[in-house]
Amino acid sequence: VEWRTVMNIVVKFCFVARNADVIELTRQNFTFVRDLLYVHFPHAKNDQYWQGNTTMFEASKQMNYCPVYLLKKYFERLGYDENSKGHFLPKVTLKRDKNLKKSEWVAVPEEHISYSTCLADRRKVLAKLGLPAREFTEHSDRGGGASHLFNNGATIEEVQSQGRWKSNVTPRKYIQKNEQKGREISRKFFSKK
Repeated sequence: VEWRTVMNIVVKFCFVARNADVIELTRQNFTFVRDLLYVHFPHAKNDQYWQGNTTMFEASKQMNYCPVYLLKKYFERLGYDENSKGHFLPKVTLKRDKNLKKSEWVAVPEEHISYSTCLADRRKVLAKLGLPAREFTEHSDRGGGASHLFNNGATIEEVQSQGRWKSNVTPRKYIQKNEQKGREISRKFFSKK
């Protein structure tokens, strides 16, 4: 459950995605090509023609725990191959082995978790990390991802593209400038270009 929750947060942050968009994903929506990961979001509330949208992410060669690497490991752990139709965030059930007298959590790939389970699991993980779980909403990952991109040099248009927004007005509502970005913007008043 915690592994699933962490991967949910990672995907929503890195792909600047809505909770509702991520819950519906299956393994088939993830395509690994060399060092690239393509995630196809089949539909979203701003996709009026239900055409879907694909977003790409490049693996980081300097980090062992980049999203591409983590997602590959996550799918291996779930037992999903590239042709699997299992949900990205599958329900889990407690399976008891009477012979070994032990229980283990097992994924139910044909069913995805509910929206409320997704949020409850997230709160549990954040609380275990000592974070004020109630202060984080379902939009925290999307807003955090958008803010991170912008504060690290991405343009509004690049943030818009990663978040699959139709206009560049909406990402502006999510972005929170950090002090460094505020200083960079302020310095532009005094630059001699």
